[in-house]
Amino acid sequence: MRKALYTELKNINTNVKVYHASYPLKKKEPPFLILKMEMEVHTRLSSFTPFSVFCYSKAGDLNTLDDLCGKVRSALNKKLLNRISDKTSFFIEYEGASADFVDDDFKAVCRKLSFKIPIFGNDFL
Repeated sequence: MRKALYTELKNINTNVKVYHASYPLKKKEPPFLILKMEMEVHTRLSSFTPFSVFCYSKAGDLNTLDDLCGKVRSALNKKLLNRISDKTSFFIEYEGASADFVDDDFKAVCRKLSFKIPIFGNDFL
């Protein structure tokens, strides 16, 4: 699932680097994206795997941030992707965005986009 998401994010804009949250970032130049997989959630009513995409642009460059976030949301929301490992399918739902925040280490303005992947069994279909 992670590889399929990573590949889909890379296809949004070839000039924007995509990293995973576990990748050691050392003063990367914005704009870039960070993919973060989160812990599965199981309730009596539903189960899903949440993940986040952190969009980074240069500090003060809100137009680039808005554009990048819009492209990520459009590329992933209500998308049916195939896992690279076994070709099973999964569906993505957009959950919302955080407020903008400043990351002084990267001299960047950032926004977190939240998504979830409903768990319907091993295969979506």
